[in-house]
Amino acid sequence: MNNDSLIAFCRANPYARLLISVLANEPKKISSTTVSTAKSILEDSQISVSRNQVVHLFKQLQGLECGRFIVGRHNNLSRMSWNSDLRELRSVFPLEIEAPASKSSTNQKSALSEDKHPAAPRTHYFHLRHDQAIKFDLPSDFSSIEARRLGKFLESLPLAE
Repeated sequence: MNNDSLIAFCRANPYARLLISVLANEPKKISSTTVSTAKSILEDSQISVSRNQVVHLFKQLQGLECGRFIVGRHNNLSRMSWNSDLRELRSVFPLEIEAPASKSSTNQKSALSEDKHPAAPRTHYFHLRHDQAIKFDLPSDFSSIEARRLGKFLESLPLAE
């Protein structure tokens, strides 16, 4: 992946800049991103984007050798398989937008870096179904005890069988 080409592309393309900044700031390495996840990330920031636009964006990123776009077949979703760890780009792509009703990006950066906010929320996406992603805003210090509590809560919800 040529970082200079990616940086230039992201400066010219706000969709790419937002997507890469969100993925680069994830706590764990992301090896691939589905089209529906990318669409959800953009829509969470109030950017209306079609599935075809996301596919086109992934193909452009493939042209920049950022990864390989894989068309979904046989219950596998269409996705971008990244060539490298996007977290290496954190310094180039700081998290610009966390939520649609968020503060200005300057205030966000300072709030996240202050010691009195060690548990700043992190956004996670879970694909419940092939066409439905669920967004979770969890604290960055989310513990295994809290995970078990959340799991028990989800188990208690009414289910249609």
